[in-house]
Amino acid sequence: LWSGALRLPHEHQFADFIEGLGAGQLVGRQVLASPCHGEIQVGLRDQHGLLEVEIVRARNLLQKALYKMPPAPYVKVYLLDGKTCVEKQRTRTTRRTLDPLIQQTLIFKENYRDKVLQIGVWGDYGKLDRKVFMGVCQINVEDLRLSSTAAQVLDWYKLFSANSLMNNYTIVQQSPKRRTSTGTNDSISSYKTNFKF
Repeated sequence: LWSGALRLPHEHQFADFIEGLGAGQLVGRQVLASPCHGEIQVGLRDQHGLLEVEIVRARNLLQKALYKMPPAPYVKVYLLDGKTCVEKQRTRTTRRTLDPLIQQTLIFKENYRDKVLQIGVWGDYGKLDRKVFMGVCQINVEDLRLSSTAAQVLDWYKLFSANSLMNNYTIVQQSPKRRTSTGTNDSISSYKTNFKF
């Protein structure tokens, strides 16, 4: 007899249901109902024990309906330890396009072992709105098996809405004793609720 109970997969198993995810990409269960917001090409490597993240380009970003012109995209990258951001960096703003060529390398000085990398794409629409969320992806760095002797891992990662994030890895606040790459010690609001950094 069927009991009527439906067993859902564990949170980390939802990646098995989505085609075309990048190496080590994490998704939450909400991704099953979330459209893709574009893709971002990222290269990762261990550079003498430091995490080197190359943001190469993005493609097929979605134009926001409220704006006539495309945005000038930029990327924010967070190194997460559970719900805490231990280091963050951002790229420069590119020209106005939905297929930006970024080609910028970011070096993370914090230990990246057992951490998650969260990459968010944002759009600058000028005076009206300089911080428009465009999509996010998360990468389990441990799955990539980076080492100083291994080649760079280069892959395309699908971007989704904020509610597609794994519940265990939403940003709550930055660790109080850590400093960002700009030297400030600021608090970070939850990615799911506010999106203002």
